[in-house]
Amino acid sequence: MIYINPLDGFLTCLTIRPFNHSTYMNKLPFGRANYTLMVIGVVIILLGFIVMSLDTEEFGFGALGLTIGPLIVMGGFILEFFAILRRPTNQ
Repeated sequence: MIYINPLDGFLTCLTIRPFNHSTYMNKLPFGRANYTLMVIGVVIILLGFIVMSLDTEEFGFGALGLTIGPLIVMGGFILEFFAILRRPTNQ
């Protein structure tokens, strides 16, 4: 295709290729290991909330509700953060 650049006044040749959707649409943003780590992280977060709910002290002021459960939840969020930032091995 030939067009005239209005700023220069010169003829410029432009080649237009058809857009190949298969190369752009089939790539997932994360690799298989990333998704596996994300699922494990969500399970750990849910496990931490279950541990917090198992506390028998009034208002959840026992060791499970104040210490162990929140540490498990924080570990799950750290794993989620790592899973998002980890580069896939095929790149």
